[in-house]
Amino acid sequence: QGEDDAASLRAEAADLAAEAERWRRSHEEEVECSSLAAEKAEEELRDLHSQVSEWRQKFAGQAEDKEAGAAEAADKLSGLTSDLETAREALAKQEASARGAAEEAADKLSTLVSDLEAAQEALAKEE
Repeated sequence: QGEDDAASLRAEAADLAAEAERWRRSHEEEVECSSLAAEKAEEELRDLHSQVSEWRQKFAGQAEDKEAGAAEAADKLSGLTSDLETAREALAKQEASARGAAEEAADKLSTLVSDLEAAQEALAKEE
């Protein structure tokens, strides 16, 4: 009976060893799959970081371009404002000159009218 017990224990031990080996292999596959999944996730994360860096550079460049465009537009606007002010000043000078010429013409016309009236009076006296 001792031999039977020993044989039974050896059989149980062999079964347990086989079960342990099967368990180790199945978990090894799970660990390997998990490891592969982790590597893939790390690779995807690196790709995302790279893409984010590219976007940052792209948008930073676009922002710089927009700032440069805005500065250029501001310069142009400043130049146009200056040109407009110069044109206003020139127009004001022309208006002042035109007013002066009109006043001078009115004075001359008034003098001519006075001279004409005086000539008419003198003519009337001679008649």
